[in-house]
Amino acid sequence: MDKDKFDNIVTAVIQIGLDDWISLGEVASVAIFYGAPRESQPSGGKMVPEEFVIPVVTHLSENKLVRIGDVYTQGEFVPYDGTEQEALAWMIQIYRAHERMWHWLAWMEVTPKGKALAESLPTARYHIRENEDDA
Repeated sequence: MDKDKFDNIVTAVIQIGLDDWISLGEVASVAIFYGAPRESQPSGGKMVPEEFVIPVVTHLSENKLVRIGDVYTQGEFVPYDGTEQEALAWMIQIYRAHERMWHWLAWMEVTPKGKALAESLPTARYHIRENEDDA
């Protein structure tokens, strides 16, 4: 994936976190918006190739822009119980192993550093489109 596409996906994803937690499925949706293909799977479903999702999640996690965890029915974000590397490995494993069910199995919460970055960037085209659809 080229640098511009990567930067656009990262910006849109981190800006989702300004008002909500970020699901793994939302990363894939943003990637599709910016041109990622959907590949057929053995089960008949379609998935975004991992090279459009995993590098984005890795970048956000390794740069301490998000924390990886889960959201429970009580509406509470719970960070993964382990190191950041273990959390990242867990999220990647979910993406690879849970075809068609992974969208809501892993979540990210923007850190204060991530929030500051998201607010400093121009609004991603992905969000401008969303706002136009709401009008």
